[in-house]
Amino acid sequence: MVKNEYQRYQSEERKAIEDWQGGEHLFIFAHPDGKAFHHERPYLWFRAFLKKNKLRYIRFHDLRHTAATLLINKGVHAKVISERLGHGNITTTMNIYGHALQEADKDAANKVSDILFIPNARKTKA
Repeated sequence: MVKNEYQRYQSEERKAIEDWQGGEHLFIFAHPDGKAFHHERPYLWFRAFLKKNKLRYIRFHDLRHTAATLLINKGVHAKVISERLGHGNITTTMNIYGHALQEADKDAANKVSDILFIPNARKTKA
């Protein structure tokens, strides 16, 4: 996983830098010495990226929701998504992203119908 690779990279960097400022933490957005960026820095970078590329404004956190919904729509198991999002249990994931799962369920019903070649089968609208 990307997270594991990044943690491995930061661990190597920490060993190489005598003035490591990050303690035991492995921040995603950090200076080379391991010290965390100010909490607004990633937001400002993201906002500038959207503006430069003439994209509609969304919150940085919306990327998390989009990723989870895309994974659900691609058939990734909810337990895997829950772990990826860092939810304590699958119920949290189901409560937040249940709407996307309902759409995936309708799509699954239509696929079963297609597999069974049921003539005049009533398809569920997605």
